[in-house]
Amino acid sequence: MSIVPIDLSTLEGLQLDFVGTIIQGPPGTPGGPAGPTGATGSTGATGATGATGATGAASTVPGPTGPQGPTGPTGATGATGAASTVPGPTGPAGATGNVGATGPTGATGPTGATGATGPTGIVNATRTNKIGTYVSGTVYINTGSQAVFEEVEMTVTGSTGATGSDNQLQYSVAGVNHVGNGVWNSCNGVAQVGFWVPAGATFSATVNHIDGGGTPSITGWTEVSFT
Repeated sequence: MSIVPIDLSTLEGLQLDFVGTIIQGPPGTPGGPAGPTGATGSTGATGATGATGATGAASTVPGPTGPQGPTGPTGATGATGAASTVPGPTGPAGATGNVGATGPTGATGPTGATGATGPTGIVNATRTNKIGTYVSGTVYINTGSQAVFEEVEMTVTGSTGATGSDNQLQYSVAGVNHVGNGVWNSCNGVAQVGFWVPAGATFSATVNHIDGGGTPSITGWTEVSFT
């Protein structure tokens, strides 16, 4: 075998393997230029999911209110409550109903008691002329046991055809005055009144000259009595 001399200064970084024996040359000078960056390798497969961590402490800040949920089904009807002890307000009056049919005629009532006996009926009427007995303005009394009827006539006299005179015939019974008939706006005319006088009552008749030239006077007085 020939031996070839080797200049080890030219074999920077050279490694020789002689049957398991490594002959390493001297290290090169540090600080040599860096080579270009290689291309980025492909992304590796996603690793397995890690174990679930422990539950964190409860938050002290309430979260936002969630949306209104749908209306639930109507619940079952509850039991009837106890009757109220306070009466409710009176409702408005209802409309008037239709008139009902006429009911049947009621039974005839019992016969009433017999009434008092009426006064004795009139048998005769007597007419008596009271001119000269009765005069205007005087109060008289019916001393009989029955009522009497007085017929009084007033006559107004004056110039023929004259007007403007007013006269009235008045009477009273039991102290109550009454207005009778009259002759109005004339100096000539006749007026009459008739009135009942109960037994024992007072009565009178009076001519009343209101105005004008006519002169009134009682020219007729008849008393009708009954027996």
